[in-house]
Amino acid sequence: MLGAPAGTGKTTTVAAMVDAWRFTGRHILALAPSARAAKELAAATGLPADTVAKYLHENTKHPGASRYRLSLGAVVIVDETSMLATADLHQLKTNVELTGGDKAQSRLSITGQM
Repeated sequence: MLGAPAGTGKTTTVAAMVDAWRFTGRHILALAPSARAAKELAAATGLPADTVAKYLHENTKHPGASRYRLSLGAVVIVDETSMLATADLHQLKTNVELTGGDKAQSRLSITGQM
């Protein structure tokens, strides 16, 4: 979780983290609560980004679709988590933990309030 007031460098920090995760070969999924926030997240990180709603919908209708398939060790960035409904955040967390396999090894890190 990365939380801090506006203008303190969260976006810059996440961009550097993305570079490090890419260097180590990690799969990175970028999500946000709205299309506008997803577009801003994509611009900041250089990653394709989607809405949480689209991710949850696609995983319900097409489980394991290639773009959303997560392997163990994948990184899920969720921007602006304070804008998400509690039920959506819970469903996302549950989905990521189930996809990751062993719950003890699967960790969902939520980057919020960016």
